[in-house]
Amino acid sequence: MKTEGFLRYGMMDGLFYAWCASFTGFITSYFLACGLSASKLSTMLAVYMITCFAGALFWGGVCDKLKTNRKVFIASFTAVILIAGIITVITPHNVNLAIVLYPVMGFMLSSLGSNLDAWMLRSFHKDGTLYGKARAIGSLGYSVTALAAGMIINTFGYSMIQPLQIVTGVLTLLMAFFLKELPFEETAQKKTAKGSPRLLLRSPLYVILIVLLFLGGLAVSPVNNMKTVFIQNVGGDVSMLGLDSFIGVTLQAVLIFVSGRFTRIPVKVRLLIMSSALLADMMLIYFAVSPFMIILGSIFWNISFSVMLPTQREIVEKHIDPSVRNIAHNVADAAYNNFSAIIALSYSGILIDQFGVRMIAFAGILIMLTAVAIETSMLVKKENSKNNVYTGNTIMVSGQEG
Repeated sequence: MKTEGFLRYGMMDGLFYAWCASFTGFITSYFLACGLSASKLSTMLAVYMITCFAGALFWGGVCDKLKTNRKVFIASFTAVILIAGIITVITPHNVNLAIVLYPVMGFMLSSLGSNLDAWMLRSFHKDGTLYGKARAIGSLGYSVTALAAGMIINTFGYSMIQPLQIVTGVLTLLMAFFLKELPFEETAQKKTAKGSPRLLLRSPLYVILIVLLFLGGLAVSPVNNMKTVFIQNVGGDVSMLGLDSFIGVTLQAVLIFVSGRFTRIPVKVRLLIMSSALLADMMLIYFAVSPFMIILGSIFWNISFSVMLPTQREIVEKHIDPSVRNIAHNVADAAYNNFSAIIALSYSGILIDQFGVRMIAFAGILIMLTAVAIETSMLVKKENSKNNVYTGNTIMVSGQEG
């Protein structure tokens, strides 16, 4: 694909994540500012994670059944923008109604990032290098918008969430309307019914990926949710949260941009790097004595994410039957972002009440040591590294497949 092709898809991805930064990045703070109690916010987030997990499974199946990411993305994101607009308007007047609508929006929102990634990968003929460059623009869109929106909202108030989310949302939809979608490839499976979730279990590497993503999300989710508290505990203030996000996600954008070169590294080594960087994040936050150590920890988390995302997409595209690839992408995202967060919300609350906020970072260390042990044992068993690889079309990358 020509350079202008990946730029168009990259611009759409950047606008979508700019929307995420302008709305989801500030809406929970808006709820608290409008009088929502911390206990109700915690309950709402738990319900939100459950609906996100359900939505990821549902919409992934819809995409596979209808054989389109573009149409599902446009319909779902249109609904998300409308619900977000209603939430923003009614929050100052009835915050309790707003938090009821937020999980409904989560059901529609959770699969959008996966849909965009699957759409781009197919449009790039599974070229991991082009995908990395386009997806990097998405991360850059998030980091720049998070920093700019933070300053705008700090100056003019939370009322600016509405115009920011409408402008970025409408521009994203316009890009989606004008970009084309290549047809889905036909499955090579004959004996197993098309679209059967059982096909996901045929790849041991994919199953291991889900376990590792779940462990990573279980460790990092409560830490990221309490990032403001960690920063304040070591002498920082809320303004450093924006700086923390900007530095980390900007690095993420750079690394994802060059992620096509990661394919030279075997997949299982990349998985070990992913978990080792998360382990470093947990250790830096647990032992932090200054805001700098918190920010450095976030840098390691973004390194982990930058390795994880393209590797995760590659494993799905190479090892999973085409008839369930959208479900596979969504399950992987949900394992890291939603299902693990549901469990993390329960155990983190108990740890914070009994031992203080620092203990959730200690729990993260123990969890990530488990993940690193699993990956180390995988590397020791090198003779199994090329078993059970899906024999259909693979991602067009240079270097070894892992």
